[in-house]
Amino acid sequence: MKVHILLIAMMIGHSISGLAQTITFDIDHNSALGPLKPFREVNIGPDSCKLGYLKMGIRNIRTHDYYGPCDYWYYTNNYYLPSTNSFNPSFDPTLPASYNWVETDSAINRILAVNATPYFRLGISYPQAGVPTIPPIDPNNSTFTTIASVFKHTAMHYTAGWDNGYTHNIEYWEIWNEPDGIFWSLPNGTPLNYFKMYKTASDSLKLLNPDFKIGGPGALAGTIVAHNKIYYDNFINYCYTHNASLDFYSWHLYGCFNPYSIKNYADTVRYVLDNNGFPDAESHITEINPQLGNILYDNTAKGAAHVASILITGQDAHIDQIYWYRGTGLGKLTFPDKNGQPRLTFNGISYAFYNWMTSETDNRISSTGNQVVNFFFNRDTTNVMTLASKSFTGDTVDILVSNYNSVFNEIDLHLTNTPWLPEHLIKIEQYTISGQPATLTISAQMITGGNTLALTTPSMPAPSVLFFRISKVGTVGSPGLNNPEMISLIYPNPAEDFAAIISREETQAYLLDASLRQLQSIFLKKGENMVNLAGLAPGIYYITADHIIKKLVVK
Repeated sequence: MKVHILLIAMMIGHSISGLAQTITFDIDHNSALGPLKPFREVNIGPDSCKLGYLKMGIRNIRTHDYYGPCDYWYYTNNYYLPSTNSFNPSFDPTLPASYNWVETDSAINRILAVNATPYFRLGISYPQAGVPTIPPIDPNNSTFTTIASVFKHTAMHYTAGWDNGYTHNIEYWEIWNEPDGIFWSLPNGTPLNYFKMYKTASDSLKLLNPDFKIGGPGALAGTIVAHNKIYYDNFINYCYTHNASLDFYSWHLYGCFNPYSIKNYADTVRYVLDNNGFPDAESHITEINPQLGNILYDNTAKGAAHVASILITGQDAHIDQIYWYRGTGLGKLTFPDKNGQPRLTFNGISYAFYNWMTSETDNRISSTGNQVVNFFFNRDTTNVMTLASKSFTGDTVDILVSNYNSVFNEIDLHLTNTPWLPEHLIKIEQYTISGQPATLTISAQMITGGNTLALTTPSMPAPSVLFFRISKVGTVGSPGLNNPEMISLIYPNPAEDFAAIISREETQAYLLDASLRQLQSIFLKKGENMVNLAGLAPGIYYITADHIIKKLVVK
């Protein structure tokens, strides 16, 4: 009997899992919830990924883990003496000769070159050979005036022109990183010594520029998850009782397999700040990654969905900035640029989707239907979420869906109260990241308008990411917009060396690869056109022109 029951249970389970399971999200065009939070921040870069950073719209870059540049011991001359593992008593932090800015200047200028702003971490990168983790205590006493002066002159060089420097607008200055870890070694690496250093350095920076935003400590994920009070409540309370500036509290989060759990921790950080005298202090996650080196999250559909769920969760969490670890290299969002084109990972494409929203439709509208689980920080719990926004004219709506982990394999989106009339032409662009290995597919269609719009996306099991851009592009009868088949690919498709395109009118078209990189600009005359495909690697490509996207397979 037990065997029969087991078989029946297995059969029932199999039949249920084989059914399409649909989740519905209701989106109200008529609502207005305010702007989206920017959330396009990373650690290090852009290095050789300039175009990738531009495509993702990265806005703030934390100067951590360049392993030399932006580390105080690296850009000072003979302050730290590795031969004695001590600090030079004759070092004078007020003299230009005490500094060598060349490589740090280069790092800062590369950040500015991609229209981002440095978020200057004052201290050291992850300790490697020769990196001093000893607290920078003044020789022969227990004060931190020398390192405070080094930090002050660093800010003077980059914001006040000191020592042939610059007048950059660098707002955020983070003092140290993870003093609760291996960055602050014993016996002098005590919490109280960090608190003293923080107070001395923050006072010095505020005297230079009271508009600077000063914060720390870049607390370990373990400190936050276990609520270890030393570098959490105690540090915040020390700042309050000693009148030390704390414009932001910075903390880290790793091992977060449930992306929605960042809300639980962010809300707790907010509570602790509020109840220790800092209701106006910002809360920054200055390092976040599900798990470094985990191939499940590195350039995969699961990684892309994790990123999307974090960005969506952050909208309703008490969090002000979220810095992905990292933009390049470990946990990368982009590969180095190649042939004048960006090369985003699938994780980075989620950032690009979000950039489109915050750049062009930065007016959040109501979306209901999310299924999430509180807590369970280190588990793959149910998580399927959506975020919607509209342009200020209302003509364009963006919808980002993250099916990170759920039983649903069909997504229904109901967009209501739209301002579009039956004579309006509406373009619907769809971008989907799914599969293992992951692929990005794009498509587009034209429909006429109406007060409601229903979109169904079958075959979208977790993990996957879906992005819709829905735009009013004209009215029926408008030149060049009346026929949704403005261009059409003809034989052969799949193609080898050439593909023929028929265009209804003269227009400009573009050849894109599967990662949406523009490869060619093509002028199409009315009628038949031959496109040279020689030199293209086999794979999926797209031809886009006049609101139409056509898939082309090269074999």
